[in-house]
Amino acid sequence: MDRFGVNVPAIAVGNEAINRASATSAGNTVVILDGSAIAATGVITAFNLYVATATTGTKVGIFYLVSGTTYMCRSAYTAGNLGTGLNQLTGLSLRCVIGDRIGYYQGSAGALDRADTGGTMAVYNGDACTVGVSQSYTSGSRLISINAAGYGWSTISKVCGVTAANTAKVSGLNMNTMSKLFGVST
Repeated sequence: MDRFGVNVPAIAVGNEAINRASATSAGNTVVILDGSAIAATGVITAFNLYVATATTGTKVGIFYLVSGTTYMCRSAYTAGNLGTGLNQLTGLSLRCVIGDRIGYYQGSAGALDRADTGGTMAVYNGDACTVGVSQSYTSGSRLISINAAGYGWSTISKVCGVTAANTAKVSGLNMNTMSKLFGVST
């Protein structure tokens, strides 16, 4: 529940961020295709990454399938350099939509922990963890030690006592062109 007592769906995606036997390669953007798919539209507020060797230029992001093997970055956060072991990135606000996936870009040095079997990912050689950038990815069968969590938006069913499905205007503004309602994105 949120601070107003409204049931808010939880979002959890990715794999357990733990120490694993192998490590990833630097210089790649990876989209995690396994783990729990994001189950609600909302925001990702935290990432956990288990780092095998200290990384540089690390970014995390939310990706969506454009078509075939092409993914686009919807939202991203630059984490910078990460030390070895468990790294927890909190206080984030990365927009996500049902069906989106998490991913990361690992800069020129370092590695995340991974298992060589048991997972599915998509990899691009280069930095595609930038909002609005789309690239074609190659599928892989690695399980990466990264996950994310957040919360979904509650469904608005009434506005000022009027059923939202039948509301054409609020305060004289067309609902279909409104981007925020009382400071909240619609």
